[in-house]
Amino acid sequence: MTKIQIILLIISLFFAFNLFGYQHSFLNLVSPSELQDLQTEVGISHRFNGPYDDRPLDNAFGMDLGANIGIQLRQALMYKTELKLGYIRTNHESVIEISNRFTPDAFPVQAAANLQHFSYRDPFDYASRHDNLMLLLAVQNKPVFDMLSMNVNLGYDMQHKRLVNGFGIGLKPVDNITLIGEYYPVGDRKSAPKEVKDLLGKYNCFAMGVKLDTYGHHFMFMLSNNDSMAPRELSMGTYVKKDLKLGFNIQRQMNFF
Repeated sequence: MTKIQIILLIISLFFAFNLFGYQHSFLNLVSPSELQDLQTEVGISHRFNGPYDDRPLDNAFGMDLGANIGIQLRQALMYKTELKLGYIRTNHESVIEISNRFTPDAFPVQAAANLQHFSYRDPFDYASRHDNLMLLLAVQNKPVFDMLSMNVNLGYDMQHKRLVNGFGIGLKPVDNITLIGEYYPVGDRKSAPKEVKDLLGKYNCFAMGVKLDTYGHHFMFMLSNNDSMAPRELSMGTYVKKDLKLGFNIQRQMNFF
């Protein structure tokens, strides 16, 4: 079975479920958790490395040029606190994160504080690893008229000593289908220290896609000018302006307790 056939199979499975969504999640941005106490979510993220419009029939819309793959486990604890564990293939990055949604349930805007420890191999020296922390605030409104939601991520990357930011908007024209756009402006291209400035891409990152909600599942399909999948990386920009890449997320909510 080819990769295109697998994706088509995933789309067809969507129509076999009763429609139901358990979280107003975005493509890459962090959203304040809507999991209930002791609920679990398992997620898979896939970003193809090749542009979908570069000889599409020869390289299966960029899929034959490799992919960045991530897996994530979200475990809701008590008192709106959540533990997240993740692994991203690029640079063999591992992530441990603790978050707390500190706003009352009845508030129209929800906010969560996140503390993340990340560790990855140096892309220029695979014998060494970088370990550090990131603080992040995720703010998102409950959908207005059950249609419009906005998401803001603001954080601080302690490794590069710089701000992390990302903005998203979600529009749900019909039940259980949401159109999503995300944008990650780089504000310190001129002011960052030279060792950080050398890592910043010339162009800002963005992503756009559609989210399909099914019973206990989220399916997201997207185009982006970056194959990263975390706000900390996307907020560093990209060297590519037009070459859009395909990607998808699959999230499954489970109850073990």
